[in-house]
Amino acid sequence: MKTRLELKTLCVRYAKIPDDAVVRAGLEEDLNIALHIVAAKRNWPQLYKTGTLSLTGSDGDITYSLASDVDEIEQMRITSPSSYAKVLTLISKEKLREITPDKTVPGRAVPSKWYISEPTLSSTNVETKNISFDYRPDQAYTITYSYKMFPPTMNADGAYPFFDPTYHHILSYYALWKYAERTSDPAVDPIYWRGEWDKALEDMETDEQSQTKYPLEIPFEQL
Repeated sequence: MKTRLELKTLCVRYAKIPDDAVVRAGLEEDLNIALHIVAAKRNWPQLYKTGTLSLTGSDGDITYSLASDVDEIEQMRITSPSSYAKVLTLISKEKLREITPDKTVPGRAVPSKWYISEPTLSSTNVETKNISFDYRPDQAYTITYSYKMFPPTMNADGAYPFFDPTYHHILSYYALWKYAERTSDPAVDPIYWRGEWDKALEDMETDEQSQTKYPLEIPFEQL
């Protein structure tokens, strides 16, 4: 298992890059970007969750906020009252306008469709995804949605990637590739590190059981 601090240290030691605050800050950002790329390419069970929304059927705001870690919605369905249980259809706002061009306010009935609304940004620019429904709910409903989550970001040096420790080291390949592009450091070859990153991702794609190891030519552990 590799923590964020260990991954940064391995980058510094292997590529002999400067060990200063600016370099480490760049590595931290790139390690998290790599983490998100890895997650986007895999279907690990730990990435899938469910959330609920309570539709009251009252007047007022018709926009509902999803869980903060939502990446992709897999399914949206009514689960209560059970007599109305059904899967809702995703539709774009543009398509909805084409279907009901004269409707300025959605009518009230059992919701059958949902669409993406404008996101909400916090004071720290954290985005929350919002959705709305058509029709506007005519009574209280519970909506259950299944989704693929964003992987937990490594926000501290003691944090570590959420996935199989076998693969933790490959995040450093991406960080070194991006470091080389960002700094044009002649001692670090971006083509080499991009190649290592691409090969590692290919191995992960073909390893559905998460057993394949892709070592460095010189393993980090031996440095």
